[in-house]
Amino acid sequence: MNKVLPSANETLALLRSVRDVVRHSVKREETLNQGLRLNHSRRKGDAEEAVIESNRRLEAELAQAEVEREAASHALAERHRRRRSWIERAHRTVRNSIDDKIRATEGQGHYDRQKTLIVIDRQRDEEIANARARYDELRVTLGEAQRRQSDVEKRARRAVRGYGY
Repeated sequence: MNKVLPSANETLALLRSVRDVVRHSVKREETLNQGLRLNHSRRKGDAEEAVIESNRRLEAELAQAEVEREAASHALAERHRRRRSWIERAHRTVRNSIDDKIRATEGQGHYDRQKTLIVIDRQRDEEIANARARYDELRVTLGEAQRRQSDVEKRARRAVRGYGY
């Protein structure tokens, strides 16, 4: 195990070479760290820009959604107003139609009652005319009966004159 140790110059050269490698590694590490920091900074800036852009886009979408909601709300309110107006017109039309039917029914009732009264008046007039005719016939018959009775009485008196009556 006899190893030969390097000479002082060799050791110094080796140490200088190690030092140069370490310096080079440190520089490389600093460069890499700087690149990493720059890359991290760039990525952080990009992420912040992406967040800002995303927030801007979301705000625009939110504003658009609010505009659409307002438009839908107005459209719904207008539809409700038109439907309510249509229902009110239909209600008035139905009420007027019912009123017309009631008036027509009442008018038909008045017509039927007046027609019945006219028929009853005609029947009454006919019955009165028939009763008068019958009365006149009875008076004529009564007059004839009274004349006959008077004739019979006269004949009976003539027949019984000699007997003291």
